[in-house]
Amino acid sequence: LESENKALRGFLNVDSAQAEKFVTTRVIADGSSTYAKSLVIEGGRETGIIKGQGVMSRDGLLGRVIESGTRTSRVLLLQDINSRIPVIVEGSNERGILAGTNDALPVLDHLAADHKIVAGQRVVTSGLGGLFPFGIPVGETVLNGDGSIGVSLYASAGRSQHVQVVDYGIKPLLNDPTFSASASAASG
Repeated sequence: LESENKALRGFLNVDSAQAEKFVTTRVIADGSSTYAKSLVIEGGRETGIIKGQGVMSRDGLLGRVIESGTRTSRVLLLQDINSRIPVIVEGSNERGILAGTNDALPVLDHLAADHKIVAGQRVVTSGLGGLFPFGIPVGETVLNGDGSIGVSLYASAGRSQHVQVVDYGIKPLLNDPTFSASASAASG
């Protein structure tokens, strides 16, 4: 219990001030393989977890909920090749898309040709795209040998025993029946 309390108190480091509500839960399975990077967490629709909500560790953004069952949910990690998150690089104010590669380091796509990004700059969510608000910590830039810009993520799925599923109250995508199973159920 002491270890669990310490881990849960660690969530106080996560800025939940922008959140309308959040659920702290535990990771029950690592669904990652060569072709997919995901987690299974305890909690689903019964606890208010729905598709599209952000998933945080105490270190930063891990991913987002892509499936919500009655009692469990699946989280698509930022490293997954299907993950795309709009971000901004602090210091240079460069906007881009954090794109998963199924490797440890996602890359920044859609950068300006003359970008001024250097190694060690902090990457946060940009607030664009209607899923996450501005400023959620993601990671730091790394210069790859091939000239691309990688991002060393702050949050590690392997180190996360507990996570927060955060509802920021951003409704455009969450109320879209094609995006959210719960919105479809509520409207039908």
